[in-house]
Amino acid sequence: MGLEAFSVTSFGPIGSDSSLESGAAGRRAFHADLHVHSRYSGPAHLRAPGLRGGVGDPEAIYREAKARGMNLVTLTDLDSIDGCLEFLGRHPDAPDFVISEEVTARDPRTGLDLHVLVFDINEARHRELQRLRGDVRDLAGYARREGLLASLSRLGGAAVAGGRAVADFGPIVALFDRFEIRYGTFGRLHNDLSARLIQMAAGNRSIGVTAGSGAHGPARVGRTTTASNASTPARFLEDLRSCRTWAAGEEGSVWASSADLSRLVAQEYRSLGWPAVEDVSRRKGTLARTLLALPLHLVGTPFWGHGLQSARDLRRLRKEHRRLDRLDREAFQARARSYSSDPNNRSARWVLTKEEC
Repeated sequence: MGLEAFSVTSFGPIGSDSSLESGAAGRRAFHADLHVHSRYSGPAHLRAPGLRGGVGDPEAIYREAKARGMNLVTLTDLDSIDGCLEFLGRHPDAPDFVISEEVTARDPRTGLDLHVLVFDINEARHRELQRLRGDVRDLAGYARREGLLASLSRLGGAAVAGGRAVADFGPIVALFDRFEIRYGTFGRLHNDLSARLIQMAAGNRSIGVTAGSGAHGPARVGRTTTASNASTPARFLEDLRSCRTWAAGEEGSVWASSADLSRLVAQEYRSLGWPAVEDVSRRKGTLARTLLALPLHLVGTPFWGHGLQSARDLRRLRKEHRRLDRLDREAFQARARSYSSDPNNRSARWVLTKEEC
């Protein structure tokens, strides 16, 4: 089931859209990629053991984001705002850049590892978010009290990794008003699972949505975005606060995440002082010899592990969707059993029982 099939009430006044040109009255919408990593995130969340450095200079990411039409730029490095501070150190008066981060939080009650994107913060709030990330309920409570723009991210990934029951996500979803429903590193199955879990847990509560590429560096930044009908960064942030945004742009794929991983490998390759690939190619003359020149402990282990993990995730995703399908059927059957025929109506019209009303 695609994202567009879900009710507008549950996903805010606007919902989601696959285009990049959905502004009101023909005006191009305001776009921001609200999930971007620089070298300050490191490679740990790509499950690439042995790699030390990330990719993505904050300045290069900003330039590429603007070239792709982003009206607001931010970085959401893992538990770090160093990339944002580096950029603002060079451009302290940038009107279209805000400090953000991706906080890795823990839910001690379920044992789930969760990811919370928090936008437009400062250094003091970053320190407090880091202090509270041991319990997602404390972190969410602080964000709500301070009026912070927090969005729960990668819920489908948490479901697949944790193998928890749907009921476990209800209390967690209740903590947040915004949710990332399109993560450009995850494929459609992952993103649809996030949307289904949110839909089931949120019910008719009006919520906001965010989206982002999950890019690790400039290459894919701006390909998945959060959009609104705003005309300025300040108004966009207000739209985000008021749940008047929608998801736009690309879904992810295993190839997208593999491309990010390959860039990490290349970065590590260069950091060890090996010659650049193009230099080896020029000297040896063939692509095969270039590949053989790569350090195999850097190339083989990360890609082998990444491939195995992707295959496991795909199997678990399909299993989880089948389980949710079964729950949907059981809920429908229970609802159908709560109907009874009206004995006074010869047409046997079905009426609601008291329990259903």
